[in-house]
Amino acid sequence: DRFMAAWKRAGFSVAGHLVFTKNYTSKSAYVAYRHECAYILAKGSPARPRNPLPDVLGWKYSGNRHH
Repeated sequence: DRFMAAWKRAGFSVAGHLVFTKNYTSKSAYVAYRHECAYILAKGSPARPRNPLPDVLGWKYSGNRHH
């Protein structure tokens, strides 16, 4: 997609992604949307962390109605 292509042109690669689970539905259509996602971008070959984060984390509502 456009974001992936732009990141690659800028020298980044996708090192992973995170999923944040929510205890409320932010939108619904055919399914109830109860998560947010984020990509972890890397440039070059960074060292791996000693204690990597789990790829699924809880979401704390910030009060911002757009999230």
